[in-house]
Amino acid sequence: MSRWPPRGVTAESGGVSRRSVLATTIALTAVSAGCTDSLERATDGVDGPLIDQIPADSELLAHVRVTDLEDDNIAQVFTALEATESERLDVEAAITSFGERTGLDPLEAEELLLFELVDSNGVPTDVVVAAEWSETDVVDSLEDASGLAYEEAEYADRPIYEPDNDADSDQEPATLGVHDDGRYVIGDDHAVRASLAAQTDGNSPEGSLREAYDGARSMPVVTALVPADSLAPAVFDVVEPPGATETLESIQAVGADFDLLEDNVDLLLSLYLDSAEEASDLEELLGAMVALLAETDDEHGEELTAATVESDETRVDLEYNGDPEPIFALLDEV
Repeated sequence: MSRWPPRGVTAESGGVSRRSVLATTIALTAVSAGCTDSLERATDGVDGPLIDQIPADSELLAHVRVTDLEDDNIAQVFTALEATESERLDVEAAITSFGERTGLDPLEAEELLLFELVDSNGVPTDVVVAAEWSETDVVDSLEDASGLAYEEAEYADRPIYEPDNDADSDQEPATLGVHDDGRYVIGDDHAVRASLAAQTDGNSPEGSLREAYDGARSMPVVTALVPADSLAPAVFDVVEPPGATETLESIQAVGADFDLLEDNVDLLLSLYLDSAEEASDLEELLGAMVALLAETDDEHGEELTAATVESDETRVDLEYNGDPEPIFALLDEV
């Protein structure tokens, strides 16, 4: 198991590609067994989706199946995605924070699920991770990264490791919760305890966030969020189609999933509302916005004609398969 930060990896060396995709793909919306030297302990055999290990009051998640990300042909994708950095999630900072706090390389995980609680403030630093890392190795890495000793306790019938931290630090050292061998939650103490309790009590997300997550396709990257602010674009401050802001503010959750296929992206963006009438209104509005940009965008207009907008009951889907830059420019615009 290698430790963070990786050595000799720079944009010029060509080794940045997979890490860049991991870091930037999560920004679209705003994401196993242990080794044989694990500490011996009877477990309940936790499996199933990682979302079952995040608290019910989560408002944003980004699930990344790291092993499904490809290294090939992604330079263009990285360039296109740089413009879509979410105001809700500074992904570069989140991934960097995970590596710095834990000493673990996120690219060695099998799956990562970053989540944000209702009362979070700043960069989400809480991650449920599935990896072939032993419990002993994770604890050792945390101790090496923090320079602190970690003490084992129990919370919600699960092991929890907390740092013996009496020293001042610019960054609070991470707490480790053990859901099972090879499945951990790492982050702030409050979030880790909430995650362990969610698994024990069956108190994982429900409602619109869960609907957005469950409605996604099985893709390398899946994101879901509950809007915290209005989704109306800034241009509406100047000119607003009748009823457009009200229609956009009726969105209850946003889900997205996509895969990178050589030079193309296969993207599905799903918007969830309370009624079929609201969904129909949103389909009309979003379809008109896409059509207008396709007609007026000299650079990407032709490619944007490949985007389709359809509603189904209380859900509106924007689907696109093609050159990634035009669609990510569109999403950044609207």
